[in-house]
Amino acid sequence: MVARRLRPDATIVMEGRRGKGAALRAGFAAATGDIIVMIDADGSMVPEEAVVFVGALMAGADLVKGSRFLQGAGTGDMSFVRMLGNWGLTLTVRILYGGVFSDLCYGYIAFWRKHVATLDCDCDGFEIETLINVRALKNQLAIVEVPSFEAPRISGESNLHAIRDGWRVLTTILRERVLAPAPLVQHGMP
Repeated sequence: MVARRLRPDATIVMEGRRGKGAALRAGFAAATGDIIVMIDADGSMVPEEAVVFVGALMAGADLVKGSRFLQGAGTGDMSFVRMLGNWGLTLTVRILYGGVFSDLCYGYIAFWRKHVATLDCDCDGFEIETLINVRALKNQLAIVEVPSFEAPRISGESNLHAIRDGWRVLTTILRERVLAPAPLVQHGMP
């Protein structure tokens, strides 16, 4: 196992349920540090960028999310269909929740562990990233977006299906709006 080879002191969490959300939820439950940084294991995210995420938390943010669409960011691993879907879903969240995100469906996220209960993640699929973002908005957490570069994956095959998973993300956005409407206010740090 690569993690064990690089960090013999690493805690490895094995999750029997399928799905990215299930894996992340298991990791959140096992976390013991003050800060949780979510990063994909496929090599598409630059681990060294985490220092920017942690810096924004230390400067007062509650949650920091990466964006592939801010100046200094980019992606080498996003099809036109995925880009269009992400744009539409991001716009939907901006309209329904007042957020100012530029990139909704990107999983490079950091937050204080004390917010795990507030975010109350209860999904097992790719929609977990959207759920975290929407619940952070609904709970008026201070959210900061930072530029991040998504490289082509270097390991494994993607399990993402743009239409099916996009529908799950949209359903999550709408479900959250109906279950507990949020005030239409903008949050974050300049």
